[in-house]
Amino acid sequence: MLGKDKTATPKLNAMEKSSDPIVVEEILNASQETVWEAITDPESMRQWFFDTIKEFKPEVGFETCFDVECDGTQYPHRWNIKEVIPGDKLVYRWRYDGYDGDSTVSWELSHESFGTKLKLTHVCHESFPQDNPLFSEDACIDAWNYFITQTLPEYLESNHS
Repeated sequence: MLGKDKTATPKLNAMEKSSDPIVVEEILNASQETVWEAITDPESMRQWFFDTIKEFKPEVGFETCFDVECDGTQYPHRWNIKEVIPGDKLVYRWRYDGYDGDSTVSWELSHESFGTKLKLTHVCHESFPQDNPLFSEDACIDAWNYFITQTLPEYLESNHS
């Protein structure tokens, strides 16, 4: 593929079935109960995660769909809850209506002496589109790091300190 300047552009490194899981860990200065609420309460989630989340219930089988706009394109996020251990673990299927690709996201919480350890694991089960930079592995890593190491801690600091 050639860019506008007629030089070769690198192939996108899309999230693929063969990709290693993306893992982001953070120690949060909040109780495990407070972090659980932040990742499962829709009002809280709208403040630090996606402001278009309509509803969310940490119940196996619950499904939600909401749009996120990026560069003028709507990306319909569809989540289906697969596993819940209240206060400790949440797993949901994550895909986008109208696009190839399927994955699961796991949120695991554990008590630490200085707060709560959050371990997020994103596993790709079906490859995402190769021609869209928003589905690249780098974009996914950047987004998870942004949410887990920036917006979630900022939300917890401003709302629960």
